[in-house]
Amino acid sequence: MHRIPSSSAALVVIGLLAAACSSTNEHAADLVFRGGTVWTGDSLQPEAHAVAIRKDRIVYVGDENGVDSLIGASTRVVTLGNRLLMPGFVDTHVHPVSAGVQLGECNLADIATIERLREVVAECNARDPNASWIRGGGFALPLFAGGTPTAALLDSLVPGRPAFLSSADGHNGWANSRALAIAGITRDTRDPVNGVIVRDARGNAVGTLRESAQELVQQHIPPHTREEMRVGLERAVRRANQLGITSWHEASADEEILRAYTDADSLGRLTVRTVVALHVNVDSGPEQVQGLAALRDRYARPMVRPVAAKIFADGVLEGGTAALLADYTDRPGFRGDLNLPPARFNAIARALDSAGFKIHVHAIGDRAIRTSLDAIEQRHGARRVSGGPRPMIVHIQLFNSTDISRFASLGVVASWQALWAFRDTYMKELTEPRIGPTRARWQYPLATMARTGAIMAGGSDWFVSSLDPLQAIRVAVTRQSPDDSTDAPFFPEERVDVETMLKAYTLGGAMASDAEQELGTIAVGKLADVIVLSADLRRVSPFQITRTPVVLTVLGGREVWRDSTAFK
Repeated sequence: MHRIPSSSAALVVIGLLAAACSSTNEHAADLVFRGGTVWTGDSLQPEAHAVAIRKDRIVYVGDENGVDSLIGASTRVVTLGNRLLMPGFVDTHVHPVSAGVQLGECNLADIATIERLREVVAECNARDPNASWIRGGGFALPLFAGGTPTAALLDSLVPGRPAFLSSADGHNGWANSRALAIAGITRDTRDPVNGVIVRDARGNAVGTLRESAQELVQQHIPPHTREEMRVGLERAVRRANQLGITSWHEASADEEILRAYTDADSLGRLTVRTVVALHVNVDSGPEQVQGLAALRDRYARPMVRPVAAKIFADGVLEGGTAALLADYTDRPGFRGDLNLPPARFNAIARALDSAGFKIHVHAIGDRAIRTSLDAIEQRHGARRVSGGPRPMIVHIQLFNSTDISRFASLGVVASWQALWAFRDTYMKELTEPRIGPTRARWQYPLATMARTGAIMAGGSDWFVSSLDPLQAIRVAVTRQSPDDSTDAPFFPEERVDVETMLKAYTLGGAMASDAEQELGTIAVGKLADVIVLSADLRRVSPFQITRTPVVLTVLGGREVWRDSTAFK
């Protein structure tokens, strides 16, 4: 991991100042944590036993004796006991607005059987008889043979009106016959660029739409209102604070999503620091960057930084839309497609870099990862030494091993969705049959990348999967299910330790945000974004990590969530 300078000198100055003024308490802290363990994330002072906060900043990190002089009559003192104080979590790839909105629609997340899915969809249909469409999603593709849900099944559950439901990965849609008819999809409809209309042997659409083919139906669905999007975001913010997330990266935004953030912020309800990645149209060229820059300038505010731009290099392995260096095992002669040719990718990357944007790339397959690294190397890599924004590649599922070390050498942030690094039904039934056992070993090589010194960051891709960082940390440490300790570890040589993942979700996330001078460690002078966990994650069994919840979340010195049962 990259390190930042110690703030020890500043700590001494603050301590002397506090001692000199202790008689009057004019420099008393607003909030003090003491009587427990503080994991700072700072390699030069990894642990402490007391932290003091004044207004929105940390003013003391050290032992308990040193903090006494900062406690005044109005200082709130929290005794940690066996709990752990640490920096707030940073999620570097998440879709909060769409996730929050979906929570209020037909929510199919975490459904384990087709029988239960049928029940929930039928309930959604009955719940709102006046809705013009039934929409929502979050279903797991492996519930359906070949990852292909059918219109016939959805017709039986929603017979009287159009329905469209998105898969958990967001790369597949499920439409009923009414929705297909409204979209004008027939056997004569061509697949759109970067999309697939799944068809039966006679050429008729079966009801599954992959990648951009989803837009054929989505364009006919009434858009969400501005109020619905703001309310959805606020749902997401509350959940994030409960899980200890104090900063995140909105993974792909248009102007409507930006408005949701500024609306929530104006009402004082945005309690997660937000980096926004603006959506890049892969069918257009570098000329779009000027418009993206205008959006950035129009919507920027302290809590909302639209400083990144998102490029979708490819799709997903389970849908056969990821771009590979060699043929898919189950489709000889087919390697998947890049969403845009390398020349256009390079031109857009150059334009984004020149405009000061952070490049945020979705890359799943090994060819997409290599193409992304090549584009960054051509323009951006050399600029990192001068302090420009760090490029970031997210998902990075399947590697050619020769490309792993390039992240460190080019200064590219590796944003992992570590929760996916175990053999779930997606992996066993959809992914492994498509890539074969040899390539399967090079999925999510966390330990190998960590050894290179690359900047590693954590992300959820919520609503695709759980927002909870503790679940991802547990999987990264065990390479097993977050809910089961009996399954065989998924390539156990790629397990990492707890501290590696804590750094990924704190300092690594701050570096991904180009904000390590303000966030990511507990150090004097930094913003007071801190959380308290019920126990020290480094000292519990790996299988207890998910049973060690966040009990207090503080953003800029202000409490934004508390477990009322944890503190008496």
